[in-house]
Amino acid sequence: MFKRIFILFIAAGLASLSAIWQIQVPIVETLEPVDDAWVSSKPSPTRHWATLYTELRQLDPWTFSENKKTSSFSKNADKNTRGKIGGKTKWKLAGIVQQGYQRYVLILDNKNKMSQYRVKSILPNGERLVSIGDDFIQVWQADEMKIIKLYPYLTE
Repeated sequence: MFKRIFILFIAAGLASLSAIWQIQVPIVETLEPVDDAWVSSKPSPTRHWATLYTELRQLDPWTFSENKKTSSFSKNADKNTRGKIGGKTKWKLAGIVQQGYQRYVLILDNKNKMSQYRVKSILPNGERLVSIGDDFIQVWQADEMKIIKLYPYLTE
């Protein structure tokens, strides 16, 4: 019995030696650091807020200059979004709403009251609403068909 344990011990030792002999240990080479060409970017210097403010004021993006007030933009915007009778504004096209398959027009009258209309309805100044598009409506007034756009300044 002692002989068998001794043989098993020798066999296990030989198996482990052969396993160790099969393992190849990698050769570790030390690499020299390469000059790194990457440099972190430096943020551009920000200008002082006061200079930015004065430049923005000089550009004047919020108000119209005299030549812009008489441009076709403001004329068409007023003409194409409002219903007028005799030069007096009765209502303004405020929005178009779709609920399911039914479309409605939101009209803001001169008393700042919002009203909802659908096709074949009579608008505040007597016009009949003929059709409602994605961004326009067609109204019939005094034997004349008018197209009123929701965003007249985007398309001519």
